[in-house]
Parts: sequence; C-alpha cells; structure tokens
Amino acid sequence: MNLFIIILLITYMNLFVFSDKSGDVRYKSKLRGMYKEELERLVQESLVNTFESIYDKILEYAKEGKNEYDFTIMCEGLPNSNCEILNGHQYWLQHYPNNVITKAKSYITIEKYTTNSIDALHRTFPDSNITKIYKNCCDYHIIKW
Repeated sequence: MNLFIIILLITYMNLFVFSDKSGDVRYKSKLRGMYKEELERLVQESLVNTFESIYDKILEYAKEGKNEYDFTIMCEGLPNSNCEILNGHQYWLQHYPNNVITKAKSYITIEKYTTNSIDALHRTFPDSNITKIYKNCCDYHIIKW
C-alpha cells in the first residue's frame, strides 16, 4: 500500500509540479525546437503585418479610382545616392534595427521575405499584374489592376 502511494505521489509531481503552466511536459527536444518556433512565429507575424499594410493601401487607392500602387518591402529609397556603397535595404536595416530580418537572420533573408509577401499578393489579387523595377537604390513593386 505504501509503495502505491509513493508511485501516485511521483506521478502527481511529474504531471503537475514539474510541468509548465499548460500541463505539457517539456522534453529536451521540445526546448531545443522553441527557438525555431519563435522565429517562425515572428516571421509569420511580420509577413501578415506587411501584407495587411499593402493590402489596405491597395484598397484605399482603388476606392480613390486609381488602378496602380507602387511599394517597397524593407527598403527605403535613396535619391541621388551611390547604390554600390549603401543600398536601400541596408539603409532600412540600419534605421530599423529591431526588425524581423535582424532577429531571424539565420532563418530568413530580405529576398525570401519579399518573395513570400509578393506571393501572398498574387494569391489575393490573381488577375492583377505585379512588376518589379529598381530605382533610388531599392526594388519597387508596382501592382496594377
């Protein structure tokens, strides 16, 4: 009988005392994967914010009777600048140091982030044309509907 009580106490402690707030036990493999999960969450949250910002502007322009909108993603135009020394992406990264690319540097690049954003716009506006031009040391994207 005493052995049974000891086993119940150990089980109780393992289930409730040594688990996290949600009741899940945290094994090493789960702890090791938390960093990647957090990076994925940050990137996804940032992509949603970028998409929503561009989406809102497209709708705003459409309501004004316009049929195109040009935008950059993580880039700030540098008029009258030598783009070989400093391009618009580098300038943007310097002025926004707490961005998702800096935080998730080993996980996603500006190019991949931009591709994911443009792909989401293509899926949302399938019959619109999205083109890319280079001006003022930045990649500009123009969506026409």
